[in-house]
Amino acid sequence: ARSCLLKSVTQSMDVKGTPPYMSPEHFFNFRMADQQADVYSLGKILYEAITGRITSKMKPFQKEKLPNPDTPFFQKLDHIIQNATSEKKEDRQESVHQLCKSLLDAIDILKSETATGALVKPKHISFLYNPKWIWIGVVVAILSVAVMTLWHLMGNPGKSSLFLQFIPPLSSKTGSSIDIMAFSDVKLPPGSSPGQSILAKDGATSHFVPGGTVTIPKNFGSESGNLVKVNPFYMDEAPVTNHQYVEFLNQIFPKLTIDGRVVQGTKNIWLFLGEIMEDYEPIVFRDDKFYIKNTAYASLPVLRVTAYGASAYARFYGRRLPTETEWLYALKEGTKTKTRSSEVSSESAGGQGTERWMSEMKGEKHSPVPKSISRPQIVSQVPSSVLDLKSNTFGIRGLNQDFVEWGLRISKEPSKGKRREIDYVILGLLKNVSENENNSLSSIVRHPWEAFEEVGFRCVQDVSEL
Repeated sequence: ARSCLLKSVTQSMDVKGTPPYMSPEHFFNFRMADQQADVYSLGKILYEAITGRITSKMKPFQKEKLPNPDTPFFQKLDHIIQNATSEKKEDRQESVHQLCKSLLDAIDILKSETATGALVKPKHISFLYNPKWIWIGVVVAILSVAVMTLWHLMGNPGKSSLFLQFIPPLSSKTGSSIDIMAFSDVKLPPGSSPGQSILAKDGATSHFVPGGTVTIPKNFGSESGNLVKVNPFYMDEAPVTNHQYVEFLNQIFPKLTIDGRVVQGTKNIWLFLGEIMEDYEPIVFRDDKFYIKNTAYASLPVLRVTAYGASAYARFYGRRLPTETEWLYALKEGTKTKTRSSEVSSESAGGQGTERWMSEMKGEKHSPVPKSISRPQIVSQVPSSVLDLKSNTFGIRGLNQDFVEWGLRISKEPSKGKRREIDYVILGLLKNVSENENNSLSSIVRHPWEAFEEVGFRCVQDVSEL
């Protein structure tokens, strides 16, 4: 579902619930959510009532199917569940009433079975196939719809709210680990000083952040209130753009799986295609290739990328996502002195600043991108170009501006083999909270397969001596 803690851009809404039960409409276009979305949720609930197997590890939007339906009754239920949990709305039952009628038809099939056939013990847990439990599942499903309808009528769902403020952070680890030696460093000869900027493998400019100490604010992870040391590193001048991510996807296309609007790599969800907001669909897929739908979208930050997709991009180019302390240090230290102008930052890395790179990408001469560039008429709802984002003292653009970013929370002590447990976190400023308050910044743990319309990412690279 869309963020409840993130600052809304358009299609403001308040979504509450459990992601495994939510239909694709809740994620892609909430305005399309109707009673067929309830049919989808009821199908998931019915599947769980029969099999007892919906876990946090299950992939979202996957059509459910009963294992080994060996009687006409369970074959009918299997058909009902597959239709109800179909990703495509047109394949589902048209209404809850039709779903209920189908279930009653299944009950009639059970009654008409021979006594011998009805008493045959199934291969799995027999009590789950007792009609009493099936009816309990049906009643639970109907009551769930009633509660959802009551909440909709009384809860004012059109009112905007903050995504991670109402959906609690995940309390358990994501189960991921990270090899702390796996990323390439910027190697420096002994005694030499790092350059102010470097050109990364994807053509992006990265700026040097000297490191130091930073006090972790409240609500910013387990280190809240502590003074933490941050080692020097290079951080991308701007968040990764639609153009950069499309180039990446096309380079590794043979390794991808595209299922409707879901892009998967290495069996994990990387990106959700389709409209991010009304009339804004930056990336499209056709004829076995990814494209930017409108050239004006090329320099806009890529959004609705999962943590898996962001990490895959960073690793492909020998970098990684920033840790929450690195991101916080670059934000706070970068605002202590007067912000550098875009002209200074654009001349970095031998004249290979972001503005020059983006201009050459479009085949234009080096010049600022005019604000009058053709964009949809809902320009106020579309993210700003990375060229329009303000840069800080380090020359880094867009930190904590307009959107939030993926990052890493790495455990203090490595386990065996120099590997550390990690969580993926969303870093940024909560809506309707003063920017002058330290506790307005949050680091929220989320599942790595989740994607949100206001979450982008950028990359960093470590610095070490030869």
